[in-house]
Amino acid sequence: MLVELWTKNWQGVKEGEQFQAVQKKKVGRNKSGRGPPVAVRQSTRIKRDGVSIVAKAQRRADSKNDISGMSRFAILHSVDDDCLERIAVGSGVNLGPSKEVITEQIQLIKAREMAQALLFTAQKSHIVESGVSSEGVLVDGVSYDKGADGEGTSGPGLSLVEGDVLVNP
Repeated sequence: MLVELWTKNWQGVKEGEQFQAVQKKKVGRNKSGRGPPVAVRQSTRIKRDGVSIVAKAQRRADSKNDISGMSRFAILHSVDDDCLERIAVGSGVNLGPSKEVITEQIQLIKAREMAQALLFTAQKSHIVESGVSSEGVLVDGVSYDKGADGEGTSGPGLSLVEGDVLVNP
């Protein structure tokens, strides 16, 4: 579209000179379906490995929270025996008369803690796999629950659990 300027002289435009009028740009979605343009230049600090920043941040947070070398329930194995001995003596706990007995007691405490941790994880995985509630105990396919009186009772046969011994009526 050509427009002729006939009326006045504006900023050095001569009368009778022709120029094109500016058309307004259409505002709307891009018809080609492409997304926003991708930056050509990127920081050299970011590796171009195809992994999103969110995934990298999640991986970094997981590595900080990783305790794969140690159990959440058995922390004494990560502590030196001499340090545990100093803590026990400082707390007023008597572990034995000689160095050998003290070391033996510390090893026994560590073993008990590890056994309890293993029992807990086994019980937790068994509960998740079988769907048994955390209050019940499954023995030979029969669920034994503690009743209101603290006695162990089972399902249809109502077997009793007394201490560690299973008694059938």
